[in-house]
Amino acid sequence: MVAFESKELLIAALCAALACAASASTVHAGSAEDGSANDLVVTYGSLPDPLHWLSFYSLPRTVQLAKKDGWAEVTNASAPELLAEGVATTWCRQGDYRVCLLFDAAGVVAGLQASVSVKDFDKSYPIAMETQWRRQTLLNTEVFSATALFVAPRILTEGGRKVFAETDNTVEALHLQNGISFWPMPSRMQDAKDVAFEKQGCVEGMGRHFFYGMKDDLACDEHRPFFLLFDDVTGLLHGFGVTLFGRPAAGSWFGRKWFEKPNRKLVSAMVPDGPACFADWAAKKGIGALHVYFKSSPWKLECLDMPPSNA
Repeated sequence: MVAFESKELLIAALCAALACAASASTVHAGSAEDGSANDLVVTYGSLPDPLHWLSFYSLPRTVQLAKKDGWAEVTNASAPELLAEGVATTWCRQGDYRVCLLFDAAGVVAGLQASVSVKDFDKSYPIAMETQWRRQTLLNTEVFSATALFVAPRILTEGGRKVFAETDNTVEALHLQNGISFWPMPSRMQDAKDVAFEKQGCVEGMGRHFFYGMKDDLACDEHRPFFLLFDDVTGLLHGFGVTLFGRPAAGSWFGRKWFEKPNRKLVSAMVPDGPACFADWAAKKGIGALHVYFKSSPWKLECLDMPPSNA
């Protein structure tokens, strides 16, 4: 189980009491069982949370839906390198810089950006050394941001996805920013090693993790934030995420927590074959994680060779 603060325990108890009303509170286009990838959900949680106040937040996939859910365009956000001005806009929810969305010129979701404040990490971990984080000012805060695109950069340059239906996949081709380039990711588990992502643990409600360069001899100061998530049953890509040493800001009491704070047991389940320093650094420096899913009901994801996460 993930270690939670009193806020999360309190809200989880309230959510459990309201479980009956929650079953119809959110409409999704697909489910974990049918293999569809036409949703966008973030933040893993192991406590009961049928209202999704703490975890498994559903994100909008069009500008129209974003406006209805409290998202607003950030006019002074700097575009990631290699993206020309005007091909994508950055939208954040209720003034929160930690998780923001990119939308193309047609108003369709084109990517996700996870950010942490510079002041939270300057003293705990030299995050600026990692090429997959870029420094920028976002919502008047100095942050480090990791950006993923859901389409190839050229699609954005050509005007985005002009035709987009509710049943269309969220991701056409996952690209992760690495320095001044975007790195295309495979859609099948069997191809992950071709881009140096190493197989790690599967956790129910998360999926099978593949971390970049994660072997037992990896030096922890060479850790990179992105990981890939594959369905252990189908072998298909169903998400991605970031991990970073340190303690990301928790946000306001009533706001979304976004970043997960996995405890030592869960860290070991996610990365069972990593270097010894990984668990040690996580315990000493803290660790934050964010799981991003392209399908509905990710809490139903199963593993072929692992016990349930709450066992």
